[in-house]
Parts: sequence; C-alpha cells; structure tokens
Amino acid sequence: MSAVAQPLDAPATRSMADALRMLALDEARRVADRAR
Repeated sequence: MSAVAQPLDAPATRSMADALRMLALDEARRVADRAR
C-alpha cells in the first residue's frame, strides 16, 4: 500500500492517514470489547 501511494509529503495526506489510523484503532478496540 505504501509502495503504491507515495504521497508528496503533504500535511493533508499525513493528517488523513492519522485520521484513518485513529478510526482503525477505535474499530479494533470496539471489536475486542465485543469479543470479550
């Protein structure tokens, strides 16, 4: 994935990636809570 999307070192792209990471972490936490 990172090999395909080599962004111009743009703050917008970085913040988007950070937002996606936060969403993924929240979803993983939710799934883990449900599995418990």
